[in-house]
Amino acid sequence: MMFNCMFVKTLMLFYADDIPSILDKFAVLHIDAYGDVVEQVSEVTPSHVKLYQPVFSPRGVLMKAGFPVKINCKVLIYKTNKAFLTLHVYLIPCDPAIQQMIKNKELSSGHKMIPKPYPVKALKMRDRFILTADTESAEIYPEKLKLAYESSDPNFFEVFIENPDSNFQLTLRHGSGPVWTSAIRKDDYGDIQVVYDKELASVRSKLVVKMSREVINQLLDDLLEDGVLNDEEKDSILHNNRADRARCLIDKVKMKGYTASRKMFTHLQSRDPTLCAELGLPYGLPV
Repeated sequence: MMFNCMFVKTLMLFYADDIPSILDKFAVLHIDAYGDVVEQVSEVTPSHVKLYQPVFSPRGVLMKAGFPVKINCKVLIYKTNKAFLTLHVYLIPCDPAIQQMIKNKELSSGHKMIPKPYPVKALKMRDRFILTADTESAEIYPEKLKLAYESSDPNFFEVFIENPDSNFQLTLRHGSGPVWTSAIRKDDYGDIQVVYDKELASVRSKLVVKMSREVINQLLDDLLEDGVLNDEEKDSILHNNRADRARCLIDKVKMKGYTASRKMFTHLQSRDPTLCAELGLPYGLPV
C-alpha cells in the first residue's frame, strides 16, 4: 500500500496494536534529487509510523522553501498541435508529481512529448537560465526562466519556428556556459507542412456554413493577388451561390497544397479574426 504525502494529511490505523507483525508491513519511501530511499520503521501506532534512525535529507524542504540548493533537474519538451512548430520546454526539479501534472496538462491539449536526455549536472534553485536555438528563424519566450519549485502551474519556454526544414539544437545556458544541449531532429517534430492542409480539411464544413459572402469575396481577391488563384479560377468560383462558393474555394486551395493553404489561413485571420478564434484556427501566421 502506498500513499502520497502531498495528498494524505492523516491516516488512522485503528487495529495497529492488535497485529504483532505489523512492523514487517510498513516502510517509508523517500524520494529526493538523487534517488529513492526506503526506510524501515521501528514502531507503528494507530496515528504514527516511527523511524529509528531516519536518514531523510533536508534538501526537499529547502528546495520547496526557495533556498538556492543544487538539485538534479529534468528538461521536458512538448510539441503543440499548431500549424507551425511550437515547443513548450520546461525546466523543473526532479519531482514526479510536477512531471505528471505537466504531462496531464500537455497531453490533454493534444500535445506530443519529445523525450530527450536530462541535464547531467545538478543546477541551483532560483538561478535564471536562457534557452537558445541554433537557427536564426527561432523565436523563444520568455528571454529568461528562473528554476523554481512551482507545484501548481510551472512556467516554460515557448519555442516558435515557422517552417523548420532540418535538425536544430536547443541549448540551456546559465551565465556564460551551457548546462544542457539537445538535438531536435525532423523525426522528433514530424512534417509540419502537411498540417495546414489537414487543418483546412478538418474545418471545411464549418467554414462553408460560417464564412460570409463578403469574406469569401475578399479571400478571392487576396488569393488572386498572391498568385494562388488565377482569373479563370476566381470567376468560376464566383458563379456559385454563397455555400457552393465557399466549398469551391476551400477545395481549390486545398488541392494546391501547403503554401496555398497557409496563405488562405493568413488572409482569413486578417479578414475575420473572430471566426478564426471560434474555430480554433492557426493564428500568428506571417503574411
